[in-house]
Amino acid sequence: MSQTTVSAYGLARPDLTTAHDALARIFGADVTPIWLELLDAAEVANATAADDASFERVLAAIEGSERPVVRLCGRALRIRWQSYRHLAAAQAQVERY
Repeated sequence: MSQTTVSAYGLARPDLTTAHDALARIFGADVTPIWLELLDAAEVANATAADDASFERVLAAIEGSERPVVRLCGRALRIRWQSYRHLAAAQAQVERY
């Protein structure tokens, strides 16, 4: 998916920065070791990777975390990711006509 925002809704495509920022709002300065642990679990070496596969792997690691608050954050990110994908697909379909 190449677009970054679903224009009709203003919903930005979530990415690794979005995930990191969501966790940073919860953990503040203590987010770094948690984030590195999640990247390691997801086997994502580049924290700036923009591909969907890297985001999906990190999202799965967040959802599978031993920390309940991290898992909850993962659930929220999953909802946002699915919403974005569905709305972007609908927008693409409408733009074809």
